[in-house]
Amino acid sequence: MRGSPAQTNADRAHPGERIRYWRSARGLSQMALALDVSVSPRHMSFIETGRSRPSRELVVRLARRLAIPAREENALLESAGYARRHRESTWDSVDIQPAKEWQKLVTLYRELAAGHAPEKCAELAPRNTAADS
Repeated sequence: MRGSPAQTNADRAHPGERIRYWRSARGLSQMALALDVSVSPRHMSFIETGRSRPSRELVVRLARRLAIPAREENALLESAGYARRHRESTWDSVDIQPAKEWQKLVTLYRELAAGHAPEKCAELAPRNTAADS
């Protein structure tokens, strides 16, 4: 399988292919991964070859152990026939607004620290409230 497994159609790739991809990307052997998620190495082999279908709980344990990103974990769950675990939000979503505001603040402070936007210093008006008393 070339590239990231999320780029492939979930119908074309069984979950074992995706697990194998992430296991090799993390430099783990089948045995090490099997022991880490409390399954037999034989069962791990069967999952990777498509001879066995992992339970939802096992898919989640594997995703955690392999530090698979949320979007990739959703693709793995779907390829195994389970519902997504993480919801996706668009950049315009109300849920994302606090993160967008935080990003603006961090960007502004980084610019100020680097000296790229000295005219914005007046807008910040930092105050030492302890000194005001």
